[in-house]
This record gives sequence, structure tokens and C-alpha cells, in this order.
Amino acid sequence: MFSFYFTLFLTPLFLFSDVFFPLKERLAGAWLWVAEALPLLHPVRLARASFRGEFSAIIFWDLAYTLGMSLLLLLWARRSVRDRLTN
Repeated sequence: MFSFYFTLFLTPLFLFSDVFFPLKERLAGAWLWVAEALPLLHPVRLARASFRGEFSAIIFWDLAYTLGMSLLLLLWARRSVRDRLTN
């Protein structure tokens, strides 16, 4: 049953996250926007920038996206747990 989740969700996340190959060399136009919308690209770019010691304006976007998505997911998880415990 786990292969379903890997095939449907995790494989596209890794393919569009700049982990295996540079996205700007392999993807064009609209596909780069798809990669920007997926949540794994931003922590990967933050990790690479921190290891290389680089600093650019895109780091602020990646940091804001990562913190915002984390906050939304934590609030959703909290609500789900509270609903399960009270019902």
C-alpha cells in the first residue's frame, strides 16, 4: 500500500524539488511555477544556500513559504487532533 503514496505524491515532490537535477536546466515556464508551489523546493534551496554560504533575495521567499506552510499544517493538525479527541 505504501507504493501508491510514493508513486502519486512523493515522486513528483522529489522530481520538482531541485534535489536530483537543476530545475532551470530541465523545466520551462509553467513547470517552474508548479515547482514553486510544491513544498519541498523551498527547504532544499534554504539548505543549499546555507551550506554554500550564499545569500540572495529568494531566501526570504523560501523562508516565508516554509514558515507559512509549517504554521498552516500545524494548525490543521492541531484542529484534527482536537476534533478526534472531543468526538
